[in-house]
Amino acid sequence: PSLSGKKLLRLSTPWGSYYAVAFQAVPGVPLGQAALTSDVMRAYGRALGQLHALAAEYRPKTKKWSHLEALDWIDRVLVRYDAPGEIAAFSRKLRKELAALPETSANYGLIHYDFECDNVFFDSGTVSCWVIDFDDGMYHWYAMDIERALSALGEDSEELGLTGQRLEEAESEFLCGYREEYLYTQEMEQFRPFLRQLETL
Repeated sequence: PSLSGKKLLRLSTPWGSYYAVAFQAVPGVPLGQAALTSDVMRAYGRALGQLHALAAEYRPKTKKWSHLEALDWIDRVLVRYDAPGEIAAFSRKLRKELAALPETSANYGLIHYDFECDNVFFDSGTVSCWVIDFDDGMYHWYAMDIERALSALGEDSEELGLTGQRLEEAESEFLCGYREEYLYTQEMEQFRPFLRQLETL
């Protein structure tokens, strides 16, 4: 509980309302401190698949923001800081291309948006992962969570001991684990390079 005795706090900030909860602990160690074996990577992928399976069934009373609201915010920031014209043009192009992507209950919903090694703990006793830090969650294509997780592995590959073929194997095990819990379609695979561009904005 918080100092006021509450287990859940609603906090009003200049950026909107936030809900805060603290956990005493989650089992295991941060994924970045674990040896990223095949079993660990498969558990990592399963955890994201489980999260998306739950999200596909989730019907909230209040909603977090969506990718469109995020793009609107980006556009306002670009105007406020007088960004170069080519960046604004890139944003418009991405918005147009995003509008062409199919959006269904199977491929679009509430995502974690920060499903990286520092927010996932591996418990060797149960060979499973526990997820923390949901504050960046938003409505987006599930493929964005996959792309962000795998991109982060690539960016931190040396630090994580995943170089060369080991990185490819780790990514493959992650996707195998994901498929055990949720459908990973060819469509999602095709979305990923495009969503990678969106991340650069």
